[in-house]
Amino acid sequence: MRASDYERPEGQTESKTDYNALTWIKEKVAFSLMHADISVFTFDSDVLFFDVPDLAEIQATKPDGIIFFQLASIEDEEVEKAGEFTKEYHSHQDFNAGQLFWKPSEDMKRVLLKAFRAGNKSGKIDVLDQFYFSGTLRDEDDGAVWQKAHHLSSKFDSGCFHHRPYDEEKKLKRTTFHACCYTTLSQKLHGLNEAQEYFLEHKREREQQL
Repeated sequence: MRASDYERPEGQTESKTDYNALTWIKEKVAFSLMHADISVFTFDSDVLFFDVPDLAEIQATKPDGIIFFQLASIEDEEVEKAGEFTKEYHSHQDFNAGQLFWKPSEDMKRVLLKAFRAGNKSGKIDVLDQFYFSGTLRDEDDGAVWQKAHHLSSKFDSGCFHHRPYDEEKKLKRTTFHACCYTTLSQKLHGLNEAQEYFLEHKREREQQL
């Protein structure tokens, strides 16, 4: 369950090891499905869906894309909408593996194998899978593969984006809400419940106006 095996490194606590080992499941599932030439949308268990993701729409935004990833933060959605937003604006740490749309490709298979190897060789179980995966993705083929990696739009929301899950004007445009940046189970449940109630309340108001 770790990057390339199921062993527990010596000296690591069970709780810390188990969580970080589990995060590799998404990459392992994606890797298997890619060999069957199947696209897949993976997401963490703390992601709440308000609509069915339109995968064809995602692919149409960047036809060359082999993976679309969630950003940990978007500072200015208007900049993104104006087409002035670029991946280079964000740091290495802004790659979040909580929501990923994978397209089958030989490049991605190669990147995943190298990420598995890097994660296993490091022995650092306190580092999440996305650190090794995003690092390998950026470095592969002198950055050429990274040019085919694109971020999901702000429809795929993150708990790191805003003080509230949805602002007054844009909440119905969201497809998902990821309760990242909530560190405990109780905080995550509170954030997810708040997002759901806020969304449903606005939906009821809108239906009454129709």
